[in-house]
Amino acid sequence: MADLRATRRHSTSLVYAGSHGFEMAGPGFGETAASAHEAFLPALDAAEQELRERLAGVAGHLVERKPFDVSVHYRRVDEAEVAGVARIVDDVLAAYPRLRKGHGKKVFQVQPRIDWDKGRAVERLLERLGLDDADVRPIYIGDDRTDEDAFRALAGRGVAVAVRGPRGHDRGRLRARRPRRRRALPRAPVRGRGAHRMTCRQPREATP
Repeated sequence: MADLRATRRHSTSLVYAGSHGFEMAGPGFGETAASAHEAFLPALDAAEQELRERLAGVAGHLVERKPFDVSVHYRRVDEAEVAGVARIVDDVLAAYPRLRKGHGKKVFQVQPRIDWDKGRAVERLLERLGLDDADVRPIYIGDDRTDEDAFRALAGRGVAVAVRGPRGHDRGRLRARRPRRRRALPRAPVRGRGAHRMTCRQPREATP
């Protein structure tokens, strides 16, 4: 989140959320809303170090550290080695009962073992911003498995825009085949009642 706030487009009037909502900053939030989770940092630090050491010989992997999350990306790992990466993550986590493994798009996520996800983060944002009202129609755009928690949290009250790949499936009421239509999609549903689910198709990723 710090790199986003450091850009030229950073605005002091915006509220930022990062690391699945473990970090929040902006007017009324102070620098972070995650101070209660700092007790997990030693375990995250240790798990990160072990993961880096044990995965050192696996070509194509990437260990990414965020303040309250250690992500193990395996998108570029040979398919035959993905199961081995998963076993290493499980083995490391076995020594840290206060941490859990989450799943994203070609990534394993090591996070604090607490009742928290993007859905809870959205609910916290709406509450703190005074927008937890039936007349407010939140709009959420996501392209990852972890965004499903936010989609569920907004069921019956908001607009969920799922950005999917060319092979993605969606059971939503509304669908967009071209990503460039994302800008126009939310306008009509916002005036309606209830929740809407949309899908935007991403172009197929190029293989380097």
